[in-house]
Amino acid sequence: RAVEASVGVGELDKQVLRELRSWLARAGSSALAAEPDNWGLANALGRLLKTQGRHDEAEPLYRLALKGREEQLGASHPDTLGSVNNLAS
Repeated sequence: RAVEASVGVGELDKQVLRELRSWLARAGSSALAAEPDNWGLANALGRLLKTQGRHDEAEPLYRLALKGREEQLGASHPDTLGSVNNLAS
């Protein structure tokens, strides 16, 4: 309650969300290290990092997802095209 009173509920929510996103990024990185061919995970982790403003870290993950999806699914598959879109934005 003391934290709520000092910074307000809205700010507390923002702090919790930042910490949660940071934890998710670390957990995603660990999971990707264990499953480097998981293109969906690479893409999702890239999106998470991008929302955190960590564009330099997101781009290689987008490229990894795109390369894997192109090789596995083909250039015109919707998942591959989604990776193209993520990399371009």
